[in-house]
Amino acid sequence: MCITSDVSPDLVGPYFVFALKEAGQVWRVDYSNPDFPIDKLENVGHILHDGFLSPDNRRFYLASQVDDWMAVIDVVNWELIEKISTGDTPHPGSGAVWEAEGTTYGATVHAGEGKVTIWDLATNSRPSLSLYLIEHYRTRYGCVERRHTPAHWQPQ
Repeated sequence: MCITSDVSPDLVGPYFVFALKEAGQVWRVDYSNPDFPIDKLENVGHILHDGFLSPDNRRFYLASQVDDWMAVIDVVNWELIEKISTGDTPHPGSGAVWEAEGTTYGATVHAGEGKVTIWDLATNSRPSLSLYLIEHYRTRYGCVERRHTPAHWQPQ
């Protein structure tokens, strides 16, 4: 297992979401039911690592490190809805989500190269439209050590 997130019962839940790193699966467990039923989502990616929920808890973003993408899982309908292409070995930690001027963004650094990938989460509420990549940024230093330092970002 590589990541566990608890989905708010006031928003979408009550669920725990587990990513099984080498199995390429994500499980959703209903913790309000004493039998703890498990919904399994298979073939999500290869070497799943780190993920985070959207602010409304409707989407779970999960790094597929071998595939170099962020998987986007619809937590309500329990399906893989998108794959956001990233750089080499996405490594988002517990997530980077913020709002600026009315737009909500998600981001990941990369363990395989000095790059930050940023995308707009707004289209998550409109499944008929694809998520789109906003920008890749190169970093002067290793992405993990200096990922929080925008002064070192350079547009690709």
